Amino acid sequence: VLTHQDSSSSAASGITLVDRGLISVSWYDGTGSVELNEHVMRSVQRKLALGKGATLHDVRIIDESVEPSEEIVLCPYIPDGSEFLLKFSIKQEQLREKKSFREF
Repeated sequence: VLTHQDSSSSAASGITLVDRGLISVSWYDGTGSVELNEHVMRSVQRKLALGKGATLHDVRIIDESVEPSEEIVLCPYIPDGSEFLLKFSIKQEQLREKKSFREF
């Protein structure tokens, strides 16, 4: 489950959780943790259709199958069929307008 913290919320806490859907991730034997993390981040960015200037921040993978829920590190040794909650924020980078001035 992809969950996004919306910083433009008017709620008292300033945070609204928005359900962004599901992604399924598969990998081959021999895939390293770095490759798996990159694959998951690219999958999330594709799912959300993030354009230029938008990046994921504060990405956390939460295992809700244990009580209390805990954050996990993504690695290729996670059991097949595991499900996790992915929490994140989206940062929109402002494009700076370049102006050129001519000296007289």
